[in-house]
Amino acid sequence: MKNELTQLEELSAADIEEKLPAFFAYDLQQIIKKNEIELCCLFIDTYEVLWENANNESAKDLSDAWVRELISNLDSVLFIICSREKFGWGKREPDWDDVLDQHLLGGLERSNAREFLVNCGLNEDDIVEKILDASEGHPYSLDLSVDTYFELKNKSVELKPEHFGSNRKEILERFVKYLDRIEVETLKIMSVPNFYNFDIFKYLLAQINVGFPISAYKDFNMYSFISEINGIVTIHNLMREGLVTYIDQEILLDVHGAMVEYYTSKLNNSSYPLNYDQKKIAFRECIYHSVRLKERSAFFEWLNDKKLTIKQYQLFGEAGYLRNILSDIFKKVGYENVDMQIFNALVDMVHLTGDYEESVRISEKVLNQSTINDIKLNKELLQLKIRSIHHKMFYLPVDELIYELKQIEKGLATTIFVEEYNEVLFMLGGNLGVLSGDFNDCRTWLIKSMQYSEMHQLSSLQCRNLRKWSDLLRIEGEFDEALECCERGIKLCEEFNYERYKLYLLCTKAEISRLLGNYEECFKIINDVDIMVKKMGIKGWEGHVKLLKAIVHYDLGKYSEAADYARNARYISRVWRHFLPNPYKSMFCSYKAN
Repeated sequence: MKNELTQLEELSAADIEEKLPAFFAYDLQQIIKKNEIELCCLFIDTYEVLWENANNESAKDLSDAWVRELISNLDSVLFIICSREKFGWGKREPDWDDVLDQHLLGGLERSNAREFLVNCGLNEDDIVEKILDASEGHPYSLDLSVDTYFELKNKSVELKPEHFGSNRKEILERFVKYLDRIEVETLKIMSVPNFYNFDIFKYLLAQINVGFPISAYKDFNMYSFISEINGIVTIHNLMREGLVTYIDQEILLDVHGAMVEYYTSKLNNSSYPLNYDQKKIAFRECIYHSVRLKERSAFFEWLNDKKLTIKQYQLFGEAGYLRNILSDIFKKVGYENVDMQIFNALVDMVHLTGDYEESVRISEKVLNQSTINDIKLNKELLQLKIRSIHHKMFYLPVDELIYELKQIEKGLATTIFVEEYNEVLFMLGGNLGVLSGDFNDCRTWLIKSMQYSEMHQLSSLQCRNLRKWSDLLRIEGEFDEALECCERGIKLCEEFNYERYKLYLLCTKAEISRLLGNYEECFKIINDVDIMVKKMGIKGWEGHVKLLKAIVHYDLGKYSEAADYARNARYISRVWRHFLPNPYKSMFCSYKAN
């Protein structure tokens, strides 16, 4: 823990935030131990708020990863979580199925629902019974019925059961029917943005004047389906979805257009510049509204000016944030004839977050539109195909992938697609070759890749080749030669400032030091790499470093520490079983069994 705290000075705010669940778990464990607490429960309510901006299962998985980490670090604590949706954690990590005990809750019991309505001031038995039948005890429908009741009562209407809907759909229809027309139109407008505040409220009503007084802002927010936290107001998703069916298409586009202008002006206002987090929100919302406003071609033309910002967020390591934005874009516009730069950014973000299967799935949506011969003639499609095979190796047997890659290698225009051809050679000799265990075939392709990269002065591939060659020598027990090769690669990385490839080589060097019994040197390298990899935000390699630390502690007989690091590695790298070299696999399988 002291080491972890010391390293915080070297980390970004985002990386520090990632560590907070572990620190909290540590503190809570100390409190439980000190006070001899027999049973500790943590309650989490309204869990679905974590998923508000997630538009697919993978995005949800990222947004609540910290909760799973907290649970993993507090195995003696009971977590009770209330959410509108069932958890699908076991789909990605089957071990969760043994941990989760999920119970589906229906609507309120009739007696409880009746008590709720009576406490709200509904005294007419026939009306209460009608609402109970229609709502089926669903809290949202009960709340909306209460809102309808008081809307009518405030208008001095003689209340009758027929004023209330006979099912949940009709409950919304009756609410809208009896509401003041100006209020209805204002609700429609405010349901288009994901959220609003007083500034947005004023702005939208100035752009689309429906006659609602600005001074009634607080009264407007009093409905049961509207919630406000720190000035940010949101309308219940069920209400937003329902109101969409009532919005005139022209008005809908006007609101989207107004919101694009609003956030664009915020982003471009140099007199009152936004801070980093405010810029992230403004950029996200600007794209959200633009993709719903513009025709497909016009949207991508508009987005072209935003590519630099997208690239910057890539470099900042905003993988989850950017993935969510880009996923929403392609969800709306589809995957046909995509802008390959934007699409490749999405694939890169999905890959960086460790979701290799999803990366392959979306890549193949584009690749399946072309034949293999067409792919061989298109640089960007060829890059995407190679990347797709690369990501498949994390969860599929490599023999079929090697065959597929060899078919691509045949007849590839080596004088046109120089880097892509070298990438194919490298994959056959390095990534896939080493995993196959056929070291003779691996050696053949890797030598060819090394010669080709030197011939064409492809420095990045030279560094990667040296790393894999070093790995091959290490596996074959040629430790001195492996170390020499490793040093050459590190020197080349430093010459060309390839920090990412340098840390890969340093991991190989640390492993060689471990095998030679030089644990002091090994620890020094690992700790340096740990800082580097956290700065870069490469999750897979953060897990790799944890795993290497576990192995070193295991060698030294420090099994408790080894278990902690192994557990962290397993959590960080969801597909760790697939990319561990065989000696590591067997060691950890036997360790787990014991």
